[in-house]
Amino acid sequence: MDADQGGAGSRDSRPANYSSGNAMNKDDVFMLRHLQQGLIVQDARYENKGLFKLIAVAMADDEFRWRLVNDTQNVLNEFQSRLDLPNGVTVRFWENTDQTLHIVLPPPAGTTSNRPAPLREFLQSRTTKEAMSGFWTDDFSDYGDPVDLQWNPDRGDHTKDG
Repeated sequence: MDADQGGAGSRDSRPANYSSGNAMNKDDVFMLRHLQQGLIVQDARYENKGLFKLIAVAMADDEFRWRLVNDTQNVLNEFQSRLDLPNGVTVRFWENTDQTLHIVLPPPAGTTSNRPAPLREFLQSRTTKEAMSGFWTDDFSDYGDPVDLQWNPDRGDHTKDG
């Protein structure tokens, strides 16, 4: 198992007044579940319950959060027996700040049909389609059909038909 040592996504130094033992409330648990579900839709490797246990602990313990972002390899080594990660998989933890927003891009268009059957079934389920129908209808109405978007480097934005 490879893991990143922190680096570009890490904080420069430990927080001056970090705390440990922040209690997770029902809203935190709700958010964590939705985060996990959204990531699993992108990549089935996120189903690893050990990774989400680490994320939950990092939500409640600032010092552990700092270690997870800045000393990833050592933290992963401590929990290696509970993570069951495939060999060769690199894991990185990033933290959004006021100045930086990290975005994990979804898989390229057209690759969903190559995903494992349980994921394809989830994506095609009636419940998922109903829950997502408002998102897809409303969120792309200002941009046109997302399939028709083209990158125009001269303008620095997305425009239809280049």
